[in-house]
Amino acid sequence: MGAIQKRRLPMTLTELLLPEGARMQVERAEVEDNRLVLTISSATTRARCPYCGTESSRINNHYYRKPADVPCGGYAVQLRIKVPCFFCENEACEHCTFAERFPDVVAPYARRTQRLVTQQQQVAFESSGEAGARLLSIVAMPVSPDTLIRLVRSAPEPVLETPRVLGIDDWAKKTGQTYGTMLVDLERQRPVDVLPDRSAASVEQWLADHPGVEIITRDRSGEYAAGVTAGAAKATQVADRFHLLQNLSDTLKRMFDRQPKKLREAAKQAAEMMATSPAETIEESGMEQAMPGDENASIPTARQDDKPMQDAVQAKPAVPTAAQVRFAEVKTRQAQGWSQRAVVDQLQMSRGTVRRYWSLDDDPERQPGPQSVSSVASYLPALRQRWQEGCQNRKQLFAELQDQGYAGSYASVWRATNRWATDGVIAIRDSTPPLSIPSLSARRAAWLFSTRSDDLEAEQLHLRDALRHVCQGAEEVYDLAQSFGAMIRNRQVDALDDWLPQAKQCAVAEVQRFAESLQRDYAVIKAALQYTWSNGPVEGHVNRLKFIKRQMYGRANFDLLRKRVLGYPQPI
Repeated sequence: MGAIQKRRLPMTLTELLLPEGARMQVERAEVEDNRLVLTISSATTRARCPYCGTESSRINNHYYRKPADVPCGGYAVQLRIKVPCFFCENEACEHCTFAERFPDVVAPYARRTQRLVTQQQQVAFESSGEAGARLLSIVAMPVSPDTLIRLVRSAPEPVLETPRVLGIDDWAKKTGQTYGTMLVDLERQRPVDVLPDRSAASVEQWLADHPGVEIITRDRSGEYAAGVTAGAAKATQVADRFHLLQNLSDTLKRMFDRQPKKLREAAKQAAEMMATSPAETIEESGMEQAMPGDENASIPTARQDDKPMQDAVQAKPAVPTAAQVRFAEVKTRQAQGWSQRAVVDQLQMSRGTVRRYWSLDDDPERQPGPQSVSSVASYLPALRQRWQEGCQNRKQLFAELQDQGYAGSYASVWRATNRWATDGVIAIRDSTPPLSIPSLSARRAAWLFSTRSDDLEAEQLHLRDALRHVCQGAEEVYDLAQSFGAMIRNRQVDALDDWLPQAKQCAVAEVQRFAESLQRDYAVIKAALQYTWSNGPVEGHVNRLKFIKRQMYGRANFDLLRKRVLGYPQPI
């Protein structure tokens, strides 16, 4: 092991408080108004004219500069520098006198020392103007938020080498409206530039200005494909594997969007598969009434004479909902050859709704919410036994159930027993709790098909199996989705040539179109399976950009945002 390097402790106040080589000396230190004031003078008797370079020793006068400095011992520090003014001995110089300058300590005309500016600038890069100002005031380096923003904008551009492996992805200025482009060096995992848009021209120009990029990872955007091809024709383009799996999920979602009724049927079938034992539930009564105030109140029930009327009501055809009527209007105009924009203008509907209806075969059904089970359901056998034994005092039954651990309300007990008496005769009906049907959207169905079986729970496996059984073409699509996912995750290069023909022959149109789009990007997809590079670091820096943008509130103009994303020009 080498010898431990020992640093000599400062022996004087000048060495302790001033930077090395400052050519200055501390004359006095005193505390004034909770500030440490250091009176400093020049340690030299000669200075060089900053305008002509002529050295001079003739002093004209002195004046004082009072810049702020980094804190010491919890005190804000102010330097009181006694600056000598010299006569310029060069008769040809335009300036007769000049003041001595101390570039290692403070810049000309500056009101803060260089090291204080550096520390404030570092804080400004790491936090927003407002937050940075609050933080610096705590550590005795007070500054305004606007000054911090100016420090960020005045910082020089970081000097970055042209990356060999470049990652490209977009970021949202306003989601769904305007986007920019993030460029990341994947080997060093740091951003190299931020572009104000995501056009092919911007990417092409950047690549032309930075030759030498060998590998470029990107999503399957047409704009990026055109820009990369034109700007770096010799570079190898690699599709991002995460975006490929996302493309698969979007394809599955479009397939399930066309079958809303099948989704509901599959959810119901899965619920029946998960119901392992019948449970007691409360049946609907034939008449709604307010709860009586005492136990002697009469208990009206549905009479046998009401059954024909109930059957007549149930036989009445259902009235179509407003959504079903609008859906029918859209499909009618679609069959007549109308465009989506024309349908939007004619029916005064949103473009998103018309676009969603356009791809559906059946009218969309609103998914019902989760069905609840009464808190008294598990106590119904004991409650029914006590009722049959003759104990029909609800208050007493409620107290007995509480002794058994019942934590529900008296109203639930009253509703349960109210259905058991008809004209003074006990009428006990077997009942089961309502079947809890899980909510199953097209997006969730797509996730179930694209996720491995080992990552699914029992309920999710039932839902997936029901989808495979109920939905049209789902069995074949499931096998294709699972094989595609395994191919991407395990980077099985040879499997691509076998998967594409199978997908093209699939009976589901969405899968066919997906396979055709992959065939057009065959070289890029093949490279994704051959190389380990991905857009993961790019996505991480996009998340960081979003955090910075939100942290800066309304001050995040593009130039300021770009500065902060690229970071401080030197390591902190």
